Amino acid sequence: MDYLKKIFSDFKIISLKQDIEHGILLKARKPSVWRAIDLSNIPLYSMVLGRRTRDSPNIRNMPFSRRLTLRLLQSKVIRLLS
Repeated sequence: MDYLKKIFSDFKIISLKQDIEHGILLKARKPSVWRAIDLSNIPLYSMVLGRRTRDSPNIRNMPFSRRLTLRLLQSKVIRLLS
């Protein structure tokens, strides 16, 4: 949870707890004088890659199984909207 403290270090963290079902629970307050911190040195979770990374991934870098799932979901949505 140290990485979360780094990510939200520009906020006043009131409560930060780990939750078994949902991941984390964060209660924080944005200060009146706020400056965003540089997150480039903190690996963030990528929905595209399914893991933490420092880079902004491209859809072409997505693992095949994730691409296949995405395509199947897209086709279902298109059928539902048609």
